[in-house]
Amino acid sequence: MGDKVKNVVLKDPSLQHFFLSPLAVTELIYLVARTAGFPAARQQVDGFVKVFTICDEKDLRIEAARIKTSLALSLADCYTLAIGSLRGSPVYFKREAEFDAILNKGPLPFPIDLRFIDDL
Repeated sequence: MGDKVKNVVLKDPSLQHFFLSPLAVTELIYLVARTAGFPAARQQVDGFVKVFTICDEKDLRIEAARIKTSLALSLADCYTLAIGSLRGSPVYFKREAEFDAILNKGPLPFPIDLRFIDDL
């Protein structure tokens, strides 16, 4: 997945700014730490996120809460969707059962450009 993000998303000329929530950074660190150990995870993720703007949590919390009341998703995913909602930028996720269950019921209840890395 990381290679697809680096080689496709980050090189997309139509995208000029890249955003992450603080919760997404936390998730990246602990996911990498599971296999590489915490010090290596910090180093890898710190290098990876240099091209991103880390959004301030306080700017996202109300929108993330609104999204969370409508969708059965993790809070971290709701924060990422909040970025897309507030900034009008596409949001990329790994396709997971939670998203499939939501999308099988119909479109998202708010305008967000949701994209899946698996489809790249």
